[in-house]
Amino acid sequence: MLKDNFNKICLVAIAFLVLVSLCFTLKVNAEEFDAPADAAESVPSVQVYDPDLYAKLDSLQESVNALSEVIAADTQNTAPDYTEQLSGISDQLQILAEQAEPETDTTSAFDKSFSEYSLVENLLLILSVILGFNVFSLIIKNFIL
Repeated sequence: MLKDNFNKICLVAIAFLVLVSLCFTLKVNAEEFDAPADAAESVPSVQVYDPDLYAKLDSLQESVNALSEVIAADTQNTAPDYTEQLSGISDQLQILAEQAEPETDTTSAFDKSFSEYSLVENLLLILSVILGFNVFSLIIKNFIL
């Protein structure tokens, strides 16, 4: 396929330049990434279809409605105080609503800027790039050339 040395050198040089440009592109994209300040608030909630959960919510809503009707009907008379029961039911509703919301991971891949990496991390990055280039050139040398 490629018999003369000029074509082989050109192919290796182009492959190296493509690899270097890919590394710079990844670095620039990583530095430009800014995580939103309200990442937890900007994540939309996902509806969960759970018939048992909805049945519990419906029964709690019915009991709240029944209690509110009783309180509204007995406003003229001195009725017993249902505030403890209503607060307990509202706490249960809040717990069920929290269980219905999915847990989301708010960490991102680029929380740490490149200037914050330690010397060891920088050396490991350079070593991995050199090792990757050697593997890439070995593959080209053995299988393509």
